[in-house]
Amino acid sequence: MKKKVLYLILLVSLGLFVSCSNYKHEKEWVFAGDTWNRFVPFMDTIDITDIEKQYDLNVAFSVWDNFEYSLVPLEIVVYYPNGQKSVFKKYYSIKDLQGNHLGTVKGNVWTVDMNVFESRTFPEKGKYIFSVQHLTQYYDLPKVQAIKTILTHTKKKSQNR
Repeated sequence: MKKKVLYLILLVSLGLFVSCSNYKHEKEWVFAGDTWNRFVPFMDTIDITDIEKQYDLNVAFSVWDNFEYSLVPLEIVVYYPNGQKSVFKKYYSIKDLQGNHLGTVKGNVWTVDMNVFESRTFPEKGKYIFSVQHLTQYYDLPKVQAIKTILTHTKKKSQNR
């Protein structure tokens, strides 16, 4: 009987440990009128409390099937609590050279997910602001459905020898 109780406690503890280690912060912005204005960046505030961990940031960009552009430049800025900022410029390939959409499709919406950074540590606890803005020459980018930031803890990569 004691062994069963011990195994049950061990199993519950292991389950709690595994579930606590899977940190994931997501925020999505769905564009009104399916149009993204260049001067209205997507903003997300994330409270970083565990500075010992490493983080990965992905940005998912969703467009309608009839989106006409193949490449969209984005600027991702991370504002630190101390005023420092890190700027990342990424070029999202929406279509291949033959004009076929890239990414995953759900209905008439295509989503391209791109890594912004991997295995990054944050120097201090606090609120970090993530800003995403398109850098096209157009004020309004039509047929854009949504943008989403996904911040996760870096998963340890297994080393095969």
